[in-house]
Amino acid sequence: RARTDNYRTNWVQGTILNATSGFTQGTVGVSTEVAVYNALVLDRSKRDIKGGSNRTLADSDGDAVDQWSKLGLANVKFRVSNTTLTAGRQNFSSGIIDTIGNRALPSSFEGVSFNSEEFSNLSFQGGVFDRVSPRTEQSLSKFRTEYGNGRQETDKVNTLGVNYQPFKSLKTSLFAANVEDFWNQYYFGATHELGDSQTLSLTTGS
Repeated sequence: RARTDNYRTNWVQGTILNATSGFTQGTVGVSTEVAVYNALVLDRSKRDIKGGSNRTLADSDGDAVDQWSKLGLANVKFRVSNTTLTAGRQNFSSGIIDTIGNRALPSSFEGVSFNSEEFSNLSFQGGVFDRVSPRTEQSLSKFRTEYGNGRQETDKVNTLGVNYQPFKSLKTSLFAANVEDFWNQYYFGATHELGDSQTLSLTTGS
């Protein structure tokens, strides 16, 4: 058995093939999105990968899988006016829950979400998710925490938030999330442009 590589060295090329339809005409517009993800290991250490599949997909022995694919996105969107409801496997980005893209392939979520922009300076966003497609795994899984032993799982994440821009130079966000059996999380953020936004701005969040 090969020794573990403490540097987790690997070079992976990710490819995403995405097909998205436009919204149909009428009061309720309908759109579909499908994306296939593929990862190809171009070069890697001959040793086992430290941290298992944290860097790229690895088999039970710790060896990197040379090539693998998965269904990354598969969803249907319904739009009424400036409000969109998305159901299925999807990307989701908010002040508190976000798709992670710092590997060769990004993660995605399975569930239902909405985004409403009926007002010029006020928008609402929320979602209910029961599975996640991790960055370095082929199948859907329950949500896991990286705190503690990493073995605890949950199959429900709820989030709701609002973005408000009272002035042209000030943008604020307030979000809440419930990760069932884990924790409740809250986020407030503000961005204030001081003079020319190209040269100076202030961003804070908690």
